[in-house]
Parts: sequence; C-alpha cells; structure tokens
Amino acid sequence: KHIKTNKYIKWVIGKYVEADNANGNGQYWTLKDLQKKHSTVDHTPMNMGHRPHDIVGTVVASEMIYPDRSDMNPYVETVAAFWKWYRPEELKALEEAYKTGNSWQSMEAVSDTVTCVGPEGCGKTFDYAGPNSDTYCACLQDRRGHKQLDNPHFLGSGLIIPPDRPGWSNADINSIARRTTDEQKDRKITR
Repeated sequence: KHIKTNKYIKWVIGKYVEADNANGNGQYWTLKDLQKKHSTVDHTPMNMGHRPHDIVGTVVASEMIYPDRSDMNPYVETVAAFWKWYRPEELKALEEAYKTGNSWQSMEAVSDTVTCVGPEGCGKTFDYAGPNSDTYCACLQDRRGHKQLDNPHFLGSGLIIPPDRPGWSNADINSIARRTTDEQKDRKITR
C-alpha cells in the first residue's frame, strides 16, 4: 500500500532489525521497544554503506513481521524509495549485489539508555553516549558485550553491499521492485 508507481523510483523492501537477539555488532532490541518505536525510521534517509553524505533515497514505511517459523524472531521490515534518477551507478551496484544474494540493509539508531544484557551481561543501564563509550561498563566496552538499546530512535537505513557486511546477517533485501510505472504494474504477465 505504500508503493506508488514512479518510473524514477526503485522500491526496496527488506529486513531491518530483529527483536530479542543481539546482532553481530552486539546491538539488541526488545520486541516491546520495536513494536512501539519501529516507525521512527519512516521518512528517514537511506544511504549507501552508512556514509551520511551518500544518500540514495528515503525509508517510506516500516512494519513488524511475526514469522510462522520457530527459528525466527519477530523483525522490522521496511519499504524504501531509491532515487534511481539521481543515483544510477549506486542502483546498478545494488541490483548486481541483489542478483547474487549479497545485498542487505543496516539500521542506524540511537537510544535513551543502553543496558548491558546477554549471557555475560551485568544488567547495568547507562545514558546513551554512542556505540562505544568510556561511561559504559567493561562488559559493553568488550566487543562481545550485548547492548540493549532502550527506547530506540531509528535515524535511517544503510544499504550494504560487498565488500561490507551487515550487523544482522538476515537483514536481506527481500525485493527490488521491477515494475515502476502504472503500465508495467497493470500489465498481465504472459509466458
């Protein structure tokens, strides 16, 4: 319902962030926080590789997804508009990576506080001071520490293609829309 046909936009749909499981960067969100705050990513910038001056589009909407599979946690999915008119080289690189199953998105977020969680966590909570801070406990200063981002505010999305890798290995780009005009959208496919 969020996708509007426009021949100058490519629509990108993908997994954004997972609930109740630390990603490869040790970041962790509770399902309750994601249910309340996932929509803070709506209308934020989408960039290439977390480069803030390499904006290629905007996140239009987000939704909580509750998989039927027991081996998957709930996660946030986004739909984003890629500005293909302005960024054709970046779109080509993304589409090539997508064809080989090597395209992802990565979240960008801050939070009010950070809590040390996980198997080795001490349970202490600190004012958010960035991804790493001397004000955090020794557990969180260790790269293996799990940082629960409490009351998150999502600031945008980074599109990730090789050689870079995402923090959450399942943050796949699920779809890059092929149909971009009303004529293509309404055309019947015949084989």
